[in-house]
Amino acid sequence: MAGGIFTMSGGTISGNTQAGGSSANAGGGGVRVAGGTFNMTDNNARIENNQATGTAATAGGGGIFLHWGHVNITAGVITGNSAQRGGGVYVSATTVGAFNMTGGSITNNVATYNGGGIYSTQASHLFVLPATAFNNLNIGADVVFSGNTAGNGSSALPGNYNILTHIASRHASIWGHPLNNFDINYTGRLGEEHGIASWEALRAAINAAPANTPTTIYILTSFEAPAPGNAIIIPANRQIILVSPNQAAGTANVRILGQQNNGQRHFIVNGSLTLGRNITLRTGPDAGGVQVAGGVFAMDDGSEIIGG
Repeated sequence: MAGGIFTMSGGTISGNTQAGGSSANAGGGGVRVAGGTFNMTDNNARIENNQATGTAATAGGGGIFLHWGHVNITAGVITGNSAQRGGGVYVSATTVGAFNMTGGSITNNVATYNGGGIYSTQASHLFVLPATAFNNLNIGADVVFSGNTAGNGSSALPGNYNILTHIASRHASIWGHPLNNFDINYTGRLGEEHGIASWEALRAAINAAPANTPTTIYILTSFEAPAPGNAIIIPANRQIILVSPNQAAGTANVRILGQQNNGQRHFIVNGSLTLGRNITLRTGPDAGGVQVAGGVFAMDDGSEIIGG
């Protein structure tokens, strides 16, 4: 739809495909909103088993694609849909609260990459979210998320998720809140649930981080680089932030990454690397530290690089 009002007070939209190819802003296997208002007002209304197969970075929304206009859902079911991003819903409209859902459910949708239930282009992936993050969404406390998945995996919750009063649901596929990437595309803490407690796990988490997106990786415990301890390369399209799970001052919260292998650095930075508070790099003789190879390296207050 490109204008007017479409209301589902019942009925089913199912089994449809939006091909899209590599076109930008392609999506909406079930419903595409490019103007006007789409409403779902009854639990007998269902958008199910649709798919959007577009491959562009701005394509998705197996069930609903909201490009311009508004979507208001007070009841209904969005289930079993799939897309590369936003298996259930993709929201690119930038109006505050453009996608407004106060009832109903988003269940068993699948994203190839991120946002199994909903993908918002107004996402933030910082540990401490700004209050305006995801502000094109308004998700009420009674909305149910369940069984959604995303190919890039789940993310532990941002540190201050409770400040986002416009995402109030506590009925989530995992972690008790939908900002987990399975339900809504928050990816800032990919890897925490996998326990970043080793050199190779850190390397894998960095390589798995989404491209061109600030990604916070939590270091759960101190560890050493094993022999031969090859440096971890930060690719040119990665924006990595390393932090301790506890940002409060105190030695108990410090996470130390040791590198004692001769001639090896901790990191070679082609992209972006920030050492967050309570992250310490411990070097050895002719070992450790950071080589900036055309990228950007930053140290926050409370981070250190020390010999020893």
